[in-house]
Amino acid sequence: MPSGDAQRTWFPEMIVRLRSEWHERMSIPALIGLRDELDETLHWIRAGRNIQTPIITCRRCGMTGHAAEPRVSVRALILALARFEIASKDQTRALEKAWARNTASSTGWTLKEEPCRGSRKAARMKIAGRGSPPQNLRKRVLRGHAPVD
Repeated sequence: MPSGDAQRTWFPEMIVRLRSEWHERMSIPALIGLRDELDETLHWIRAGRNIQTPIITCRRCGMTGHAAEPRVSVRALILALARFEIASKDQTRALEKAWARNTASSTGWTLKEEPCRGSRKAARMKIAGRGSPPQNLRKRVLRGHAPVD
């Protein structure tokens, strides 16, 4: 395994696909679909090349284990457009704002702090916005599992 692959999220073949499939007038649902495909590609690449995540130690509880598997979020996809010079900074900023509006209007809440996975204490969650998180997310967090957005 080449140096740095354990921490890598954006492999060259994913960047090529992002360049070819992204266009300026892409809708948020289409962007989410592209994100799903790129995330699937990332997991396929990591599994095919037998790339393990690095071993880390939690500063809060001292537990040692493999780091979480990297994934492609919608925000990471948007930021990658600027990072790899696929879109201009202004286009990226506008897309980020559109994504933030879409997220805020669809969920009505945001998670401010992720709990420690190894902590035996109850997880602390700060909720902002209207409403509260789905019940199954609250149960997962209280069992010590970090949420997945």
